[in-house]
Amino acid sequence: MNSKKQESISFLMQGYSKIPTLLGLQHLRRVRGDNYCGVRAAIFQTLAQGLHVPSGEKTFQYLSHALSNEGCGWLQDWTFAGRLPYRGNNILHGMGVCLRNLDNVVRMHYRYVNLNINYPC
Repeated sequence: MNSKKQESISFLMQGYSKIPTLLGLQHLRRVRGDNYCGVRAAIFQTLAQGLHVPSGEKTFQYLSHALSNEGCGWLQDWTFAGRLPYRGNNILHGMGVCLRNLDNVVRMHYRYVNLNINYPC
């Protein structure tokens, strides 16, 4: 395994380990055993507990800014595990599509459970 891949894995593991603390959770349930299991688990727990989900637009702005900064070039190498057609120059567009879809999932979830939460999208 090359050092860049090891660095990415280490970065992901550090991020996943901080999710429970940031969301005030004791445990995260493993949803699927791939590199996105931490993301899925955090989203599931957030929705299941009715916690606030940051808007996709704000997250997209953060990612756009991060991509333009040194040290975040690894975002340009994101592959969506080969499941989506976004790569290289259109990776940011793909992230935006995913974040808008997440906003839609959150909106539908809140409607379904009738929480009457005004989700700012």
